Amino acid sequence: MKAYLLKVILMAASVVFLVGAVVFSFRAPIPAEHWIPQNIAIRKYINSRIHSPKIYITGGSSVMFGFDTGLIERELKRPTISFGINIGLRLEYLLDLARSQVNPGDVVVLALESNFYTDTEWTPWQTRNAIAWNYESLSKNTANETFSIYSKTLSSEIVKDIVYLPIEAVVNPSAITARTRTPESLIEEYEKNIAGRLPYAFKGYHPFLLDAHGDVLPLTEQLYKDKGMPWADPETIHPAAVTWLTQFIQDMKARQVTVYFANFPYILDGQVADAKTQEREAYVRGVVKQMGSEFIDTREQLRFPREMIYDTMYHLNAMGRERRSRLFIECMRNRLPPPAAPGSAPVPPVSASPQP
Repeated sequence: MKAYLLKVILMAASVVFLVGAVVFSFRAPIPAEHWIPQNIAIRKYINSRIHSPKIYITGGSSVMFGFDTGLIERELKRPTISFGINIGLRLEYLLDLARSQVNPGDVVVLALESNFYTDTEWTPWQTRNAIAWNYESLSKNTANETFSIYSKTLSSEIVKDIVYLPIEAVVNPSAITARTRTPESLIEEYEKNIAGRLPYAFKGYHPFLLDAHGDVLPLTEQLYKDKGMPWADPETIHPAAVTWLTQFIQDMKARQVTVYFANFPYILDGQVADAKTQEREAYVRGVVKQMGSEFIDTREQLRFPREMIYDTMYHLNAMGRERRSRLFIECMRNRLPPPAAPGSAPVPPVSASPQP
C-alpha cells in the first residue's frame, strides 16, 4: 500500500513539475493558433523586402481583410505593407512587433479593433498561445505578475494538453512538426505558392494565401448575417492601453516614425448615430490627441453596407476592401511626410527575424 501511495505521489509530483517547468520556463507546442506565428513569419519576410519610407498598417484581422495595399502603394507612391494579424493578440505584443519592423521615415497606422482599446487582462486564449509559441510575451512580466496571470487563466484544458504533449509527440509526431515549422521552411513554401498560387481549400488565414504586400486574396462572398459592433464602441480607452499606446507613440517619434490611428469597419444595420455615439467617438479621439496622434478617418466613414461584409463583423469582402482602401488613400494624401529628395537612397528594409 505504501509503495502504491509513493508511486501516486511521485506521479503527481512529476505532473506538477512538468506543468510548472513548461508554464514558467519555456515554449511547449500544445494545440493553439499556430497559424499566427506562421503568418507573422511570412509578414516579416515580406517586410524585409520593402524599402523605407513605407506605410505600415497594423491591427487585427480587419486589417488583413480590409486593405488593398497594392492599390494604396500605387496611388500614394509609397511602399505599403499590411501587418494585420488577429484580434485576440495583446496590444503590447502588436506594438512590439511594429517596433521591430519600422525604420526612420516610416508611417505606422494603428487600425485597431475595439478590444485593443478596452481589454487589457490576460485571457485563457492568450495564455494558451503564449505557452505554445509566444512565451516572450509572458517572460516580460515579473514572477508575481506571471503567477497572477496563470492563477486566473491557466485552465484544466491547457494543463491537460501540456501533460499529454510527450505522448502526442510519440503517437502523432506530424502534428508537432506542423506546429513547429521554421521560418525558412514557411518562406520557401510561400515563395513557391506566390509564383503559382497553388489551390488551397481554406481561405483567408492561411499564411500562403498572402500576396506580396501581406494582403489576403480577395474574397467576394457576403457570409456574415449577425449584428455589427455598436457604433458607440469603443466608448473609452483603458488606462493601461493609454500607457502602452502613449509610450509607443513617443518611441516612434524618437525614431522619426509618424503614428496615426484609423477606425475599424462598422456595419450599416439599422443603428442610429445618436448623441451618445457622437460623444463617445469624440472622447476617444480626444484621448488619442492627448497621446500625440490623431485619427485619419471617422466612424461614419467606416460604416459599410452588409453586402460589403465577408464572414465576421470586422472582415470586408473585395468590394468593401476597395472602398476602404480608397478612403484610406484620400485620408492619407495630405498626411504623408514629403517624399525623399531626388537621388537620395531609400532606407534598407528591416531584416527578417529568424524567429516568428
